[in-house]
Parts: sequence; structure tokens; C-alpha cells
Amino acid sequence: MNNLPETVDHIGIAVHSIEERLPYYRNLLGFTLTETNHLPHQQVKVAFLSSGDINIELLEQMGDGGTVARFLARKGEGIHHFALQVDDIETFLKELNGKNPFASLGPAETGARGRTVAFLDPKISGGVLIELCQR
Repeated sequence: MNNLPETVDHIGIAVHSIEERLPYYRNLLGFTLTETNHLPHQQVKVAFLSSGDINIELLEQMGDGGTVARFLARKGEGIHHFALQVDDIETFLKELNGKNPFASLGPAETGARGRTVAFLDPKISGGVLIELCQR
């Protein structure tokens, strides 16, 4: 692959309530809340926090039946995914799917912060959900 991931963009953490978890990350750990978004197509509300080069995305399910709701029901709050930053997500997906046609969960789409994102199937990574993120 010519288009390798450059860095970890963020770590996604599923929570029952962003409002309840924000004080822990802001007041205790010193993270700064940088942005919040609602993603109706994913039925999720997100909050981004940063400290230096560390970026965290808190994910709260809005409504029933979304992927974050299923995660919370099965596992409770915790690390949901980590996101790798890539320069050209379409090329990366094409190369990846050329090696394994079941690698991605679907095509790239617009995610939080207006970035283009795609998710890789955790069944082939030992249960780890990986998000690809293009700024």
C-alpha cells in the first residue's frame, strides 16, 4: 500500500451521557472540549476533547438501534474504536478491499467535523473497530 495511515486521529469512547462524562475528562484530566456534533444519520451525538496531541471522541447514542446503542448494551461504556488518519481514504479503501473484499463495512461517508470516514470490519481485526479518517 502506498497510502499508509499517518497517525491516530482519535480514540472513540462510547458513553451513556456526554454531559455526565465531560467533568472527568475536563476537570480531572485537563482535556479541552473542542467541538460537539450531532450525526443524525448515525443516530449519535459526539464531543471532541483534546490535550496536546491526544484527541478523544465521546459518543452518545441518540435514539434506539444505532451501533453505539448496541455497543453500550453488550459491553457498557468504554473504548468503541480508534481512528487512523489517511491522506486519501478512497485510494486506501480500494487498496484494502483489493487485498480483502470484506475489509470495510461500507463506503466512505461524511462523519463528525465534516471529515470523510469509513469503518473497517472488526470481524477480521480480532474484534477491534477501526475508523479511517481523512481531514
